[in-house]
Amino acid sequence: MGLSLAAWLIGMAGTAYGQGLTWPGAALTRMLEGARWRIGALRANAAFTLASSGYDSDVFYGYFGDAVPDWTFAAGAPVQALLPLSKNVVLDLADTPQYLFYLDTKGERCVNNTFRGQVHAALEKVYLQAGGGLSDVQGGSALSSTSTSAKRGTAWTAPSSGRPRRRPR
Repeated sequence: MGLSLAAWLIGMAGTAYGQGLTWPGAALTRMLEGARWRIGALRANAAFTLASSGYDSDVFYGYFGDAVPDWTFAAGAPVQALLPLSKNVVLDLADTPQYLFYLDTKGERCVNNTFRGQVHAALEKVYLQAGGGLSDVQGGSALSSTSTSAKRGTAWTAPSSGRPRRRPR
């Protein structure tokens, strides 16, 4: 099954884009065209992020009374995969793992992960989107991970847009 799926993805000829006369449909087409890597119909993007880096005078924001200074950074590697299922329907999967590092406050180091999956349908004059996500976030600040309770959640979304754009003449 997995081998036949891989062969189908690689061997799928032609260009498949989410087309539509809506602004989100046009943005979806640009997202597919601008993807960094292409294998058959599969499109992928990846990046490296470095955020919240530097020296913090109190990583617990005064919660314990005495200041706890530390050096910190958050490094991540978001990955996005786009797979056109038809001319008008695109599967969009994104995963964002992130490592939170503290130099001296070693107990606050953790790995966070956020996953999102969506299906985009760019029809002639209507754009539909449905999806969901999973989140395993143990900390965004040192204080939130001190309680050792991870924030885990599931989200489901279904926004849509019926705002057509003008047809070119």
